Amino acid sequence: MAHRTYYLPLRRQPELSQHFARDTVARLIAARLPAHPRLVIEAGAGAGEITQALAGRGFHILAIEKDPALFRMLTSRFAGISNVDYRLGDFLEFPMPREPYAVVSNVPFGITAALVGKLLSAPRPPDHALLVVQREAAQRFAGDPRQTRIALLHRPWFDITIEHAFRRDDFMPAPSVDCALIRLARRTRPLVHPSLRGE
Repeated sequence: MAHRTYYLPLRRQPELSQHFARDTVARLIAARLPAHPRLVIEAGAGAGEITQALAGRGFHILAIEKDPALFRMLTSRFAGISNVDYRLGDFLEFPMPREPYAVVSNVPFGITAALVGKLLSAPRPPDHALLVVQREAAQRFAGDPRQTRIALLHRPWFDITIEHAFRRDDFMPAPSVDCALIRLARRTRPLVHPSLRGE
């Protein structure tokens, strides 16, 4: 597949808390992503550490990054790599595909609720999503160790689990809070009638 570069309008936002994943985190995420679907959207690809691990496993990656400087690093790093495409823009404004896809993201803390909400409410949600989030947010979405309203609301359509607890030095710079990896897996057979989704 020929390499393509896309551009989306940038939206001005306050600076977000962001901690870049080391290669150990990237390899762990890539290893835990199911082989299908092959299309993986990376929300906030940064300079491409997770992108590199995914590309090595043969996924077709659509890497979305809104920071122009990081986007230049990303495109330079993967120039000529046929299974990595890019878009410069805000993932929260990106229209989700209708074909099967997965999502991965080392989520900036400031947009965790918005990003997870976008995935859970998408007309065609991802088959799988692996997201690095604050541990407290992971527990809230998964309803673990205590059940939460948001976990109960989405349980009929998604299996949301905490996959891994990270060390703070797994990221640069090290965050001041603990982080965890959560998996959102879309149920092929919802626990309730599909017509009730969104009510």
